[in-house]
Amino acid sequence: MNYFEHYQRVNDLSREGRQRHWQPFEKTLARFLPGNRDAVIVDVGCGAGILLEWLQSKGYRNASGIDPDQGQIAFCKQLGVPAEQVSDSAGWLENKSGIDLLICKDILEHIPEDQVRAILSAARQSLKPGGQLYISVPNALASLAPFWLYNDGTHLRSYTERVLGLELARAGFDVVSVGDDDTWAVGGAAGLVRLALRTLFRFVRRLEVLGELGADGLRVPLGLNLVMVATPANTDEL
Repeated sequence: MNYFEHYQRVNDLSREGRQRHWQPFEKTLARFLPGNRDAVIVDVGCGAGILLEWLQSKGYRNASGIDPDQGQIAFCKQLGVPAEQVSDSAGWLENKSGIDLLICKDILEHIPEDQVRAILSAARQSLKPGGQLYISVPNALASLAPFWLYNDGTHLRSYTERVLGLELARAGFDVVSVGDDDTWAVGGAAGLVRLALRTLFRFVRRLEVLGELGADGLRVPLGLNLVMVATPANTDEL
């Protein structure tokens, strides 16, 4: 079984299944999208193209993706979203420039640390001045962090805000936003019960983190995924 066959087994890739992801995108990613619908947006590790399809639905004409898996790219082409099979993301980015928004959603945790640093360095030079890098990775402070890390056999690590921020600083970025993205579309009575339970236990987790970390515990993200948005630092300050 290749990776895409496995991916299809654990993900609903029907139109309805794909669109269930769109509401979380609206809540977490939409506010970072460029106002110009001709902006250049690249999704690194685009997978089955669900995010690209959402961007197309919002009118973005220059959104494209790269992914190493042939099956994922073939599915993207079936959806009519532009995607390219690329095995060396850092090398590909080194030859690009003028990107307005670069998205690395659920990708850095899958690759060795030296490749992470290469991708971040290449990402910085591929962005236009004022461009943004959007990153989502497993959050090491989430209450279900061990499950979230080991539920996927290809995960190599999770991140804290401090560690990811340091990696971005080393690559020449300034962090402009920190948060989490574990939102989902709540539906029906079962969804409301789940939301109530999550709110209750998230509050308990906040108290625990506050006790362990002091004042820092008030602000650190506790969702399943840690999100950071960064922009290239002023080279005069590096």
